[in-house]
Amino acid sequence: MKKNYHNQSAKIVVSELKSNIKGLSVKEVKKRRIKYGLNKLIDQKKISKLFILFSQFNNILIYVLILAALISFLFQEYIDASVIMVAVFLNTIIGYFQENKANSDLSKLKTYIKHQVFVRRDGKQYLIDVENLVCGDIILLQAGSKISADARIIESNELKVDEAVLTGESVPVNKNNQKVSLGSSIGDRSSMVYMGTTVVKGNAVVIITAIGMDTEIGKIAGYVSQTKDEDTPLQLRLKKLGKLIGIVAVIICLLIFVLGIILGRSALEMFLVSVAIAVSSIPEGLPVAITVVLAIGMQRILKEKSLVRRLVAAETLGSTTVICTDKTGTLTLGKMKISSVILDNEIVDLLSSKKKNISQRTAKVLRVGILCNDAFFEEEHDAKEGLKELKVSGSPTDRALLLSGIESGLSLKNEIKNYSRIAEVTFDSSKKYMMTLHENNNLKSNDKLLLCKGAPEVILEHCTFIETVDGIKRLTEKRKIELKKIENKLTAQGLRLLALAQRNIKPQLLKENLDDNFESLTLIGLITLRDPLRESSKQTIRICRQAGIRPIIITGDHKLTARAIAGEVGLKIAAENILVGKDLDKLNDKDLREKVKKVDLYARVSPHHKLRIIKALQENGEVVAMAGDGINDAPAIQMADIGIALGSGTDIAKETAELVLLENDFSVIVQAVKQGRILFDNLRKIIVYLLSDSFSGMLLVVSAVILGLPLPLIPAQILWINIVNDSLPNFALAFEKGDQDIMKRKPLKKNEPILDKEMKFLIFVIGVFTDIGLLTLFILLMKTGYDIVLVRTYMFAALGIDSLIYVYSCKNLKRQIWNYKLFDNKLLVLATAISLLMLMAGIYFPFFQKALRTTSLGMEGWLIMLGVGVFEIISIEFGKWLFIHKRFGRDKR
Repeated sequence: MKKNYHNQSAKIVVSELKSNIKGLSVKEVKKRRIKYGLNKLIDQKKISKLFILFSQFNNILIYVLILAALISFLFQEYIDASVIMVAVFLNTIIGYFQENKANSDLSKLKTYIKHQVFVRRDGKQYLIDVENLVCGDIILLQAGSKISADARIIESNELKVDEAVLTGESVPVNKNNQKVSLGSSIGDRSSMVYMGTTVVKGNAVVIITAIGMDTEIGKIAGYVSQTKDEDTPLQLRLKKLGKLIGIVAVIICLLIFVLGIILGRSALEMFLVSVAIAVSSIPEGLPVAITVVLAIGMQRILKEKSLVRRLVAAETLGSTTVICTDKTGTLTLGKMKISSVILDNEIVDLLSSKKKNISQRTAKVLRVGILCNDAFFEEEHDAKEGLKELKVSGSPTDRALLLSGIESGLSLKNEIKNYSRIAEVTFDSSKKYMMTLHENNNLKSNDKLLLCKGAPEVILEHCTFIETVDGIKRLTEKRKIELKKIENKLTAQGLRLLALAQRNIKPQLLKENLDDNFESLTLIGLITLRDPLRESSKQTIRICRQAGIRPIIITGDHKLTARAIAGEVGLKIAAENILVGKDLDKLNDKDLREKVKKVDLYARVSPHHKLRIIKALQENGEVVAMAGDGINDAPAIQMADIGIALGSGTDIAKETAELVLLENDFSVIVQAVKQGRILFDNLRKIIVYLLSDSFSGMLLVVSAVILGLPLPLIPAQILWINIVNDSLPNFALAFEKGDQDIMKRKPLKKNEPILDKEMKFLIFVIGVFTDIGLLTLFILLMKTGYDIVLVRTYMFAALGIDSLIYVYSCKNLKRQIWNYKLFDNKLLVLATAISLLMLMAGIYFPFFQKALRTTSLGMEGWLIMLGVGVFEIISIEFGKWLFIHKRFGRDKR
């Protein structure tokens, strides 16, 4: 029977679910998990291995080969028919192996991000995986949380939830704990929150009412299945390229067929030759190759502590020209500590002083810091273990305030008891302050205590008084200027400042909207925070600039704090290259587009500023990576070409991002960019290898037909080289580790053609020079009077050896073969060795000799083959040399 929890009071719902505000016991949780299972939706049906195997036959080339085999069989050419079917079988097996590995790797990557939630159990708070939730669990929600089960609200504060995924309503919905009428639709149930929706503002305590497939989203047939992965732009471009090459190849093959018939050749022979050329010239391995390269690239990026959530990010990373990031947690460790408390008449150093002996005034400042605070302990504090074992959750600032207060001798339990919280205004990066309202249980009166913390310039603007050693005094403009000077001096040292204030309010003067009480505050002190710099930051910034990538700091901190940190990591930023949020607001879009060309540091910015900055950079042709962690960063992350979420970030930031950092470190972003460049480089190597090979084989046969010569290769031999000989080296190129100087090059241009001028030239050079060399060899051998079977064996061996040698030239398209390690890719060495053995088998094994119409070669023959290979290498390296020197001359200019 369906429970109408939205129509019942929170107290009744808790009772019906046999729970309590302190949460279920661990023992009860185990019972319920056994009974109801895990909190999971039914997984999308995985692609079976059998499906992948049969999908290899869904290929126009396979259809053509099978047709050719049938025609050969009808004409009683049983050997040719058998060879073609073997080629089909081998192509299927190799394609299956490559695609299955790629799909397997991509599936594993999807399991790396696990959503977690704070839950109360036995009166303690734990961070657990959402799949371990059970009905009756009490969980805590905060802005940016993705709601992981259906739940009834017990307590809430300014709670707003985006329910578009469930109801289609794009405007966030206000939520509270008040019951609603029985017949209310899902969109009107303001007392409930549902799985799959997202908290966009506020916080709440809720009780789980349904999990897994029993949730509202779980009941929607077909909706819960994951979205099918779509081809990336690069995959689409490659498919388009493959189709274009295929059309051209078919036209050429038709011309060859017609020309052969005109010249009096056998129709069956010309048909099989045309089929073989079509198969050898169409790079059918490209679609699988790109999938393999992307999958391997994503695995390598994962090893560098980043997770690619969308394939498109893997191919775009190499083009990144700008990385926008905050300094906290990326350039710094994100482990803030309170270094001092600034009172009216003194500065108290908390790092060197004995914290247990602090003054009452210092304690008052720290008290505001731990009460006006959303950080909390995941489990109870054990006095025996000390503070080192505490797990504190919350923002870096809140964690620092909470720990500093407790280390200084304050008792969190007692402070909460004496000043119980009534309401709060959660911290908002656009407002730059947090405010909480408390009962003052130490007073007999009903006066309320309002506590505030935030950016000094914001808090000071709303302060009328200041607490001094002589009591509370009026805060004069002169004193505000003095405090501003102190702020500038300390922020220039790389310190972050927070102002803390309070106000006693009589109940009759308390305004209903808590924000409206943000006035007539009493400043009680300032706090300085220090966040240590990461050791790797300076080196990473240097690599970043060397790679032609511009690092930009976008932060909510004071400009002098950010500038000092930037200076420490090697970013010497002049005053004119800094833009503050309030000044950014004065610029129109046109002026901002000019300004962003020079600005490297944006301070005191709000979420809408980030959107304008990214848009302006993109309009200037930059490829922008944006790193963020909060819910307010989500729009900017989504707008960027590469959205990056910190591992410590909110669920919504991670859901929006293409790349999630498993370690909050700027160097991780740069390493991901490096792997993106390697990925694109490897793809180009594979394309050059496949297309040049295809072009060579086709050109050789076409030349022989045009010149009226016998066919240099029979169809079976062409298929053997194309499918058996070349497939493994092509696959192995995807595992290249990348050139040593890859991060010294300029970024790839956005939407840069897959085939650049150098690649086209190399493909042409390889094809033409290979054809000239092999055709010359063919003519010479024919003139010597050798048997046609022996001559074709020479050509078969020459073309096979040729492709196994020049694959090592394709290892690096930017450097000469003697300037890089030839055998560092063990998989490529193994692939060429196996391919060489298969080539030898085709020449020396009696069964294959009969099938491929080959004969054994002597030592003299292999010396000739070696000469052909050397000629090929010289030709390719000469082509590379021309472009290397052309690039060098251009770079010098």
